[in-house]
Amino acid sequence: MGKAMIILVLLVVGFFAVMLFMGSRVVAPADGDGGGFNTPEAPDIAGAAKKGAVMIKETAGKAASGAKEAAHKAGVMLDTSVKGLKSDRDVVEVKPGFKSDFKVTRLLKPDLKAADIRPFKLDIIPAPGSKLIVSGGEFKQGETETTVSVDAPIGAGDASLTIRSGENVKPLIVAIKIIK
Repeated sequence: MGKAMIILVLLVVGFFAVMLFMGSRVVAPADGDGGGFNTPEAPDIAGAAKKGAVMIKETAGKAASGAKEAAHKAGVMLDTSVKGLKSDRDVVEVKPGFKSDFKVTRLLKPDLKAADIRPFKLDIIPAPGSKLIVSGGEFKQGETETTVSVDAPIGAGDASLTIRSGENVKPLIVAIKIIK
């Protein structure tokens, strides 16, 4: 019986050794593949907090730039420094396939100096269906005059441009005559 007892003890010890070895693989898988059993993973709270902080910073940045843009637009609509707009020509002539430039001036209220006015881009709207291509109309800090370019592609007809400087200023209408 002594040999049988030794064999039995060795089998029990071997069984426990194997179970401990396998148990260590199940509890803490080294490469994150889950080992032999599917065990729930502990949530990565620190990683989630970092991701949340990054998302909050990005969202705050977007909100700040959106608010800044909205404030600029509101400032433009409420800009009371300009009392009107004036064009150097009432009728701008342009040949089909060519471009013509004209000047637009901001008329300031008497108590303002040119250095006090801020940058601004005019809203220039060609008449619907006119096929005119318009560019320019951007005032820099302190400037009272800007250049507007009108490109008349082949097939463009006589039309008008509506030029706006905010909501409180009467729009300027400029006629565009296509010359042959």
